[in-house]
Amino acid sequence: MPRMNGASEDSPARAARALPWVAAAAWVSWQLMTAAEDVTWGWDESQHVQLPAARMALYLQAGELEGALDALHSCTQYPFVWPTLLGLAQALTGPSEVIARMMGVFLWGLTMLGSYKLTLAAGTRAGLEERAVGWAAWGTLALCAASPLAGAYAGTLFHAVPTACAVVWALVAWLRRDDEHPRRDLLAGCAFACVFFTKFNYGLLLGAALACDLALEWLQALRAGAGGVMPRRLARLAAAPLVSCLWWFFLPLPGGAELAVVHREAFLGFLAGNLETVYLSPARRLVEWGAGLHLQPRLLLFVIFGALCSLGTIGRPGARLLGAAALIPAAVLWSHPFHLDRFLVPFAPALWCLAALGFGSWASSSRVGRRAAPWVLLVCAVPLGGLDSRAMTEVAGVMPADGPGRAYVQSELERLSRLGGGRRRPTAGLATETAAAILDACAEEAQPSERVGWLGVSSELSPATLHLGLLERGGERERFLRDAHRDVDITFLGEDPGWTDEALAAWARDFDVLFMTDPPDLGARPARAFMRGYQERLLALGWRASDALGIYELQTPAGEPRVVQLYACRPTP
Repeated sequence: MPRMNGASEDSPARAARALPWVAAAAWVSWQLMTAAEDVTWGWDESQHVQLPAARMALYLQAGELEGALDALHSCTQYPFVWPTLLGLAQALTGPSEVIARMMGVFLWGLTMLGSYKLTLAAGTRAGLEERAVGWAAWGTLALCAASPLAGAYAGTLFHAVPTACAVVWALVAWLRRDDEHPRRDLLAGCAFACVFFTKFNYGLLLGAALACDLALEWLQALRAGAGGVMPRRLARLAAAPLVSCLWWFFLPLPGGAELAVVHREAFLGFLAGNLETVYLSPARRLVEWGAGLHLQPRLLLFVIFGALCSLGTIGRPGARLLGAAALIPAAVLWSHPFHLDRFLVPFAPALWCLAALGFGSWASSSRVGRRAAPWVLLVCAVPLGGLDSRAMTEVAGVMPADGPGRAYVQSELERLSRLGGGRRRPTAGLATETAAAILDACAEEAQPSERVGWLGVSSELSPATLHLGLLERGGERERFLRDAHRDVDITFLGEDPGWTDEALAAWARDFDVLFMTDPPDLGARPARAFMRGYQERLLALGWRASDALGIYELQTPAGEPRVVQLYACRPTP
């Protein structure tokens, strides 16, 4: 009988623990069922993520570990954790865009679950009321589920969502450390290393937050006369990051010193990049924070209010960590010259945790809070058909007065607020049907093992997209592994390299067939118009162009569709 009673008493607790998993699974299922498949992958997704992932997958399927490690070490522009995870998954299924995009959706589901647990851990460490912490945890999960920006990028291969997942669980691991379990320090260090090698700059931001929390923890230990344990704790925390950085930047086994130089130069170049970019106005950034990251601007006001309420507990463990992990990245992202909306995703869960705990503490600590909290939540949740988003853009001066520009901004605001299907995937790729038609024509023209190049590769159709498309359409695996990671074009930059006819002829000899389009750049960018001269010079060197393999209409954000023709060139026998 006692066992039966115990089982009965444990059932509600088990059900309560399962509810966050059920909520996250429901969100993932909803996204997978309603995801739009209207745009294929853009340059960063295909070139820097799926290409090394596909190479790893094919090498692993063949049991060629050395090749898989070579593909891993090719991740120099962006680190290797996310491509490696995709490669491991696709080693079971084969390279697949569908599988790759599903992985991001699953990771945001894990981010939602991690945010729930992070709120519980931080609130408990801060000594807040248990009931308030429980409601705050559900509030954080709801904010994660109701973020259109996160939902949109979960279906892409950008690093924003994988980093958010790694950051949340790294913070959970950090909060679970204690003196009785030294191994948890090692686990927290491994979790931080995972964040760093998912995206370098986000790893540095998280490192700054963790360093602040550790410094205050050390100070408290000194005051309590327990400062002697901190050097050992620091050594355990730093072990995994130091070993992994030593391997990647100085001894990248099985590579050597030359590969280490490549890794260091890529890392330093990445940190120094984009500092000269024109500053995006504060008004535009405000719109992205209010009408993109959040379902509606009222939720941004709720988050700001909750964060302000949390200042009363910011000195406590848990709340202190959340404050550093939310406010340091927010300040950097707001002030950095280069700004894209996806930059907001990785540290948004920490901000939502902080705000939910602050609001929960306010709502449970005073009579005014208890009475007002339900009304505040109701005001935040009631849909107004985008009225507050349009009002915010009007006040910020972003909304044009009239004409096509105003209609375009209004349509973009409507797109930003969509949570499920119907939202265009935020990539720079071509429409799926157009990309498929171009790749079908290329695959029909090129033999399965032929060396393929492109005279005028565009942002909308990367070399990786070309090779992945040919592989999917019957191209030889050996051809993909031989050629896919090599340069197939003269330059991707909008600057003429100044090649002579001899240099052009030497480059062209490396290929059996060269594809080119009219206009040379699918986006019709004036800076890349010089590629037409190279196309004409190639024909003058004895290469012959086919008749048009296809004529395609490329949709533009505003205006008439752009007509593009595709050709194949081969050397004269």
